[in-house]
Amino acid sequence: MKWKGKDLFDLVCRALGLRETWFFGLQYTVKGMCTWLKMDKKVLDQEIPKEDPISFHFLAKFYPEKVEEELLQEITQHLFFLQVKKQILDEEIYCSPEATVLLASYAVQAKYGDYDPNFHEPGFLAHDELLPKRVLRQYQLTAEMWEEKITAWYAEHRGIARDEAEMNYLKIAQDLEMYGVNYFPIQNKNHTDLLLGVDAKGIHIYSINNRFSPNKSFEWSAIRNISYRLFISLAGAQVHQNQICFAFPIQILQLCIGNHDLFMRRRKVDSIEIQQMKAQAREEKARKKMENQRLAREKQLREEAERAKEELERRLFQLEDEARQANEALVSTFLEFGSFFSYGSMRYQELWLRQGWRVSDHWWRGHAGIPGKTGSAIISICCQVFALCIWFRVLSSCKEGRKEATLELKLGGRGMVHWQLKGPTSIFG
Repeated sequence: MKWKGKDLFDLVCRALGLRETWFFGLQYTVKGMCTWLKMDKKVLDQEIPKEDPISFHFLAKFYPEKVEEELLQEITQHLFFLQVKKQILDEEIYCSPEATVLLASYAVQAKYGDYDPNFHEPGFLAHDELLPKRVLRQYQLTAEMWEEKITAWYAEHRGIARDEAEMNYLKIAQDLEMYGVNYFPIQNKNHTDLLLGVDAKGIHIYSINNRFSPNKSFEWSAIRNISYRLFISLAGAQVHQNQICFAFPIQILQLCIGNHDLFMRRRKVDSIEIQQMKAQAREEKARKKMENQRLAREKQLREEAERAKEELERRLFQLEDEARQANEALVSTFLEFGSFFSYGSMRYQELWLRQGWRVSDHWWRGHAGIPGKTGSAIISICCQVFALCIWFRVLSSCKEGRKEATLELKLGGRGMVHWQLKGPTSIFG
């Protein structure tokens, strides 16, 4: 195969649809050391393991200073999210327990979307690796307790899209001390073991047992030149202090040069390609924002419709229950009036008529009703029964005394019947 490293790298980038290629590289392992594939040399001419198949890892080689401003494509952001998340879980980047829980909640939001207690039942995170083993060992908490803590934060992220959740994850991670730092063991002239750290901000010297606070830092803005002869020239330093010499391998030097070039490029006017990519990123972000708002609105309307449906079903059940009670009451009423007609008892007639009062010698007025909500459901039927009862009494009395009488009925609210009877008082006994 005559392919150069760049040919293979470009093939991977095209397959991913990646345009921000300057952050990434192809890494392989040789003799236990991680090495980056050189772009300008043939693949098989490099010291790669001669095995079938040859394995490479497509990874971020250089990190941005500000993720929100520099990561333009969603695929670029997603690849950084996956890599940084793995580094935190593998404890390559130290993160406090509190921050790991918050980061885990954003990872869950990116994977599962909005929290739904009806769908995300307890135990739904049982198979997800979300916290470093160091944190799990440090606190004697069960898996259920950790899930409860993560879910409490997760529920607060409602409405955040996947790309937003991943960006929030990266914005928190970029403030961690070990984020984006490549560490290499070195020795000073006294043969003291030290660590050399290279990141987007500069070069740092650490004690062998402390990767958080560097003993000495050289910001890229203060570095004038990094020579092939492994000398670093500092801008603005005294003549006898303006060169720092490190004896480190050539690939570390290339990592320094790459970070330095990106640092300088960030502070120049963007190229036409970068300007176009930023414009496309803004348009895509605006389009996604509108789409997310539309989806959120549709989801809200769907939830409102479901709640309205549940309310209608509840109301229907209530009305069916009221109808059942009304039917039972109606049956009971007809049985009672049937008893009245069968046995000629006067007790029910007297009960209704005693609710009225005499207006004059010939007029009686009053009202009667069935209490509760069931009254309105059967009032029209009971009104007819009530009229028949009174009219039966009136006709009987008039027939005996050959007298005339008039009965008027009017439906009222809340299951009431208003009645007015005109006739001689002798009708009522």
